[in-house]
Amino acid sequence: MHGTILTPARTLSLLLVLLALSGGPDRALAGSAYGIQVGSYQDLDNAVDRVNYLKRLGYGAFYRYETVQGKGKWYRVYIARFSTLDKAREEARVLRDLELIEAYDIRRLRNGASSSVSPPAAKKARPAGPPAEAPAPAPSGSPEDTVYLLHVSSFKEREHAVEEARKLEKAGQRAFYVEEDLASGHWFRVYIGKYESEKAARAAGERLEKEGLISYFKPLKIDRAGLSGKE
Repeated sequence: MHGTILTPARTLSLLLVLLALSGGPDRALAGSAYGIQVGSYQDLDNAVDRVNYLKRLGYGAFYRYETVQGKGKWYRVYIARFSTLDKAREEARVLRDLELIEAYDIRRLRNGASSSVSPPAAKKARPAGPPAEAPAPAPSGSPEDTVYLLHVSSFKEREHAVEEARKLEKAGQRAFYVEEDLASGHWFRVYIGKYESEKAARAAGERLEKEGLISYFKPLKIDRAGLSGKE
């Protein structure tokens, strides 16, 4: 496997976390929180389309109607909300290491306002810059924008997921676990990847099954265009 090996400590809780959010604007905040901004729109319909698109992928997405300095009011779209800056940075870092997002901005969220807390991150080897503040339709995706992960196991206890991910890493796999709140309860799910096609993901899963490293696998499709704020 090529690329950065993700340690079990670097969880990716964005994937498939079904948060109790509506498909509309962000709910009022009692204090402050942090969000990963992936797009901005002047047209409400475009913001709603992007939020709904991200939610169909399993993200706790929402939008906020905010003032962009020198440009007026915009609908900013966020992937999810985090209680601490460290959590938001870690989520963004993992998503970027997996090449699922390119440009993003981590912002501190308050009632009716937000402020950038770190330099907006752009694709590696390109000058840093914020997500484009321009209206656009929801992304349709293309083959080159799609990657796949393999879901290989689920556990109720974190230590079991950590042990499984470490075992897979020692076998040369890019493994990580995801902390998820689902309808069936709280789970720690282990994933391997990324793969450029479903065929490649299935082939890898079948090979790992034959080698006895896993006993189950299911490909998970991720659309990078929908996460990267390509507008």
